[in-house]
Amino acid sequence: VNSILRHTAEVLEMKTNGELEELYEKTAWFYDEKYKRAGACYEVFARSVSPSIASEESGLNDCKIDEKQKEVLLANIQRRLTPQAVKCRAGT
Repeated sequence: VNSILRHTAEVLEMKTNGELEELYEKTAWFYDEKYKRAGACYEVFARSVSPSIASEESGLNDCKIDEKQKEVLLANIQRRLTPQAVKCRAGT
């Protein structure tokens, strides 16, 4: 979660720690408080890349960030949390 939010802040050209902290307050810390447990935002982020949920709602509609921030954040979440394909070969 930290690397996702840090990279989102870099892409959005946030220069100060205050801007990054505001992004945390509106996303990660918001979901941790909403669900009253640490790490809840990881689950929200992971659900946002799930095909069944992503088609109807991203799960990020609760947080109070603008559309540009939401778009960049969702792109980073999809890049980092989408499961990678694994090739398996049968050995002889």
